[in-house]
Amino acid sequence: MLEKSLIFEILRDQNYWFKDFTHEEYIEREHYMGKMKELLHSKSITIVTGPRRTGKT
Repeated sequence: MLEKSLIFEILRDQNYWFKDFTHEEYIEREHYMGKMKELLHSKSITIVTGPRRTGKT
């Protein structure tokens, strides 16, 4: 049986959010960011929808 620490290490290595982020991987979406900034201080609820893994977060 694997130790808990080894299991957590394996899971951390496989988790996308714990990988190093490089600027080259980032795609600037000025049009969408401009619209989001306009809504930032709104008291309305804004829902961002779209395909999985396309940069909504």
